Amino acid sequence: MLKLTRHPQWVREFRTAVGPIEERIVNCRFFAEMANGTLSMKRFRAGLLYFYPLIESFPQYMGLTLALVPRGSQPANHLAREWLITNINIERKHTVWFRQWALDFGVSREAFAGPVLPPPEIDAVNHYLWRITSQGTLAEALAAVNYGIEGPSGMWTKRAKKDIKTYARHKGVKIRKGTLLWLDAHAAYDDRHPDEALELIKKFAQTKEAQEKVTQAARRSMEYYALAADAIYDLF
Repeated sequence: MLKLTRHPQWVREFRTAVGPIEERIVNCRFFAEMANGTLSMKRFRAGLLYFYPLIESFPQYMGLTLALVPRGSQPANHLAREWLITNINIERKHTVWFRQWALDFGVSREAFAGPVLPPPEIDAVNHYLWRITSQGTLAEALAAVNYGIEGPSGMWTKRAKKDIKTYARHKGVKIRKGTLLWLDAHAAYDDRHPDEALELIKKFAQTKEAQEKVTQAARRSMEYYALAADAIYDLF
C-alpha cells in the first residue's frame, strides 16, 4: 500500500482544476437518479451494458500503463510496477463482478455473448484511454485511468450504494449475494486508488510541462466520462 504524503502546490492546483468536472460526473442526471432510486430501468440497464467495455478494458489500460514504467530498479519504478500489477489482478475480478451486477439487474446474457458496442458518445472514453495509455507518459496514463475514472467512480458509488436495494422492486431485478460486489468495492476500499495513483504521479511528474500534461489528461478523461453518462441518460 502506498503511503500518502502532503501535496505540493501544483497538486492542489491540479485538484482544483479537475474538481468541477468531477462534480459534473457525480451530479449528472444518470448517477444522481441512480443514487436517489428514481433512475428508470431502461436507463439503468443501458448504463450497465454500455459501461461494460470500459470495465472490461480497465485491466488492459493498466497493463499498457505498466509498460510505460521506466526501466531500472529505482524505488519509484519498483513501487509503480508493484502497484499496477496488484491492481491489474483486482480489476480482472471487477469485470466479473460488474457483469454479474448487470445480469442480476435484468441485462440479458445474450447482450454479453459478443462484443458490446456502445454508441459513439459513450465509447469515446475508451478510445481516449487506449490512446493515452499507448502514447502518453506514465504520469498521464495514471492521471487519466486511475485518477480520472476511479476518482469520480468512488464518489458516485458511495451515493448509489445507500439506496440501491430499492431497485429490487422492479421486475427482472434480483439482489442476492454477489450482485453488488462491484458497487461495494468501489464505494469502500477502491476510493483509495485515486489517492495512491496521485502519489505515483507526484513521483513521475517532476517538471512543469509534465504536470500540465497530467492535468490535461485527467480533465479529458473526466470530460469523456461525463459525456458518456449524459449520453446514456439521453438514449431514452
